[in-house]
Parts: sequence; structure tokens; C-alpha cells
Amino acid sequence: MKKSIVLALILSLFLFMASLVNGATLSVDLRVELTFNINTGEENLEVALDSLSVGNSDISSNGVGQNNLTIETVYVDGSIAESKLTKFSFYTPGSLIVFPMTSTSLDLNYYDDLKFLKVYFNDEEKLSVDISEMLCNNDGICSGIENYYSCSADCTYYEEDGLCIKPREILGLDLEYWEDGYCDLDCYKDDDCINTVNVPEHIEKWIDGWFGVDDVFWFFRGIS
Repeated sequence: MKKSIVLALILSLFLFMASLVNGATLSVDLRVELTFNINTGEENLEVALDSLSVGNSDISSNGVGQNNLTIETVYVDGSIAESKLTKFSFYTPGSLIVFPMTSTSLDLNYYDDLKFLKVYFNDEEKLSVDISEMLCNNDGICSGIENYYSCSADCTYYEEDGLCIKPREILGLDLEYWEDGYCDLDCYKDDDCINTVNVPEHIEKWIDGWFGVDDVFWFFRGIS
């Protein structure tokens, strides 16, 4: 009976954590370029991936534009996870001048088993990128653009991954990031980071006298 209760609690915690990760946001930044073939006299649209990141911000729509790209995220099994339109324009507001290069951004839902990011223009595939290895390669090392939301297998929530995550958000604990006992260098003035760098004693006393103990670390962190 006790084992069943423990297993039920573990399963509930796992499902709770999975739902939080699956509620993350995949932010996509694309570069769109209009090229001209001198030999054929034809124009061509090229699309490249500028950046990709996973976080927990709200899904937002992109700005206005004259043309649409269709962005799809595809699961490992080949089925489409999500398909959305993002707008772009080669014209600047209030001007008739055409610039052959522009950018567009879009937020989508992130899921652990995403495999490809695909971009279409007028039903023609312009980009296909395998994003699974980029977002989580499961090598036990938090590197590249991996973070806790995209790859909890490689990154702890207090990893130096560009995100300051509060324990209450992912563990349900009534703790702030400076109270959890882990140093997260992404969190400004995390008290758990104090004494994690070697500071010359005479300089430490000088800084501490003018500011405070925690400022000693962040001062040296800022100039390192």
C-alpha cells in the first residue's frame, strides 16, 4: 500500500514537471532575403535561421507585413506539431524603398519530441532544420543554446544558461532563487553565489565598506 502511494506521488510529480516543460515557448528568429538571378532574371526568396531559444514567456504574435511565411514544427514521427503564419515585408514603414533583406520572429509551443523546423513560402519549402540536437543532445552537458526548459536532462534549473528560474516555478517550493542553496549566475545578486570567487582581502574590505557583502561578488563577476 505504501509503495503504491509513493509511486503515485512520483508519477504525479513527473506529470506535473512534464506539463510545465511542455508549456514552454519556442522563439524563432528568421532572416529573409530577396535575391535576383542575373542569368535567368528571376527573383528568389531565401530563408535562414538566425536564432532559436526556449523559455517560458507568453506566446506573442509578430508585427505587420505584406507577405506570409508558414512555419511548422514537426515531431519525431513526422506529424505536424504546430503550423503558424509569420508576416514580413521588404518595405520600411512610410517608405517605398525596398530593402532585399529583412527579419521576422515568431513564438510557438515547445514540446520535448520536436524534430524539425520547416518554413514555407507560397507552399514551397524554403527551410528545413533539425532542431532536436540543437535544443537537447542528451550528452549530460549543458551547452550551446540548451537550457532547463529545452533540455532538463542536461541543464539544471540553476544552470548558467541565460535564464533566471525561480524554484517556485518548477518545483512548487515556497523559495526564492537566493534561498534554494544553489548559485545561479543568471540571477542578479543570488546570495548563494557569495564566496564562490576568490577576492583579495584588502579589496573585499574596501568594497564591503562602501557597498555590501553581496556586492563584492557581483562586482568581480561583472568585470570577469
